[in-house]
Amino acid sequence: MTDGEKHILVYTGVSEETLENGKKQIRQNQCLAVGDGVNYEKYEKNPIIVSEMIPVGNVCEDFRDPKIWKEDGVYYAVVGSRSDDGSGQIAMFRSKNLRDWEFDCILDKCENRYGKMWECPDFFPLGEKRILVVSPQDMRAEGLEFHNGNNAIFLTGTYDKERKTFCRENVQAADYGLDFYAPQTMETKDGRRIMVAWMKSWDADIRTGKGKWSGMMTFPRELSV
Repeated sequence: MTDGEKHILVYTGVSEETLENGKKQIRQNQCLAVGDGVNYEKYEKNPIIVSEMIPVGNVCEDFRDPKIWKEDGVYYAVVGSRSDDGSGQIAMFRSKNLRDWEFDCILDKCENRYGKMWECPDFFPLGEKRILVVSPQDMRAEGLEFHNGNNAIFLTGTYDKERKTFCRENVQAADYGLDFYAPQTMETKDGRRIMVAWMKSWDADIRTGKGKWSGMMTFPRELSV
């Protein structure tokens, strides 16, 4: 995101830690870098958001894909997480200065219905509704809605900012093709909400001959309720 003349990156850093029993464990935490669009400097006290900040149980190696924004002078971040029961959840954090963060709430949990791990969250107002976008792994089709494998879905509802409660009203696929994953949105200067996704599925190998790339981005789409 941009904030004045600063370009702010919050990204997932991966490390390996040795536990007391000698076993090694992969850890995912969120880190900060600030730059000008070309050159960036990592915050010397990274990471800024760690999985231990979530007061309820969660899996430390599945804690990734932060999306940040600024609202009413406060920075917010949503991060994909996995609870102790193995199902996906979205944790939200807040900060006044981008460096000191605190846990805000668990926005929603899939409770092993909509896939497993929830990746690449986004959370934004749209009309009179609030939209939570997640990319579930290992979903199962429900009739003609969703498909087996990795999906991208819209959770539409309302958000009580004082009670920190997202009330889910509807769940639907973000796209009915197989190669559509990890959509993210941005707000234009004239107030429109634009979404771009990764046009590739984890399950598909679409490399072209001797091509040294795989996958591409979708056309931008304007969202409305």
